[in-house]
Amino acid sequence: PSAGSSGSVAANGLAVNSSARDAARYSAVPLAVGELFANPCGGGESQSPAACVKGDSRSGKRKIWTQEAIDRLLPPADGTPRNYAGLLDNLRIYGIPPAEQYAIIRKSNFGAIGGSIWKGIAALRGSGGKIKLPGRYLLSVVNRRDDEAVS
Repeated sequence: PSAGSSGSVAANGLAVNSSARDAARYSAVPLAVGELFANPCGGGESQSPAACVKGDSRSGKRKIWTQEAIDRLLPPADGTPRNYAGLLDNLRIYGIPPAEQYAIIRKSNFGAIGGSIWKGIAALRGSGGKIKLPGRYLLSVVNRRDDEAVS
């Protein structure tokens, strides 16, 4: 049936209802540039839908790390000498994504001095840009050193 026939009124009514339902479902999508998203973590609005760490241990899903969450991490106060600020600076310089930053930070004991992470960063710096995935490279360095120490 065409749009002008009487049989299309129900179809149009259904279409109007489904579009209203879709509008309610996707209300967090901004209508104009610069509008705020609904905060997925609750508590108001934010500039980005990924502005918090999502997931919890009960959901079985991985956490989505953001740069803000990485910046809030603090090394443990266990007396181990660390260069945590230097580690964070190096991870940012090489454009490593937050999820890989978190894994590197944890595996390197928050930048413990004398750890394999520093040898990996030195190799990365000396590679002249030949290492295309620096985050994956640093993870492999830290994992390889851990495996060698265990065996």
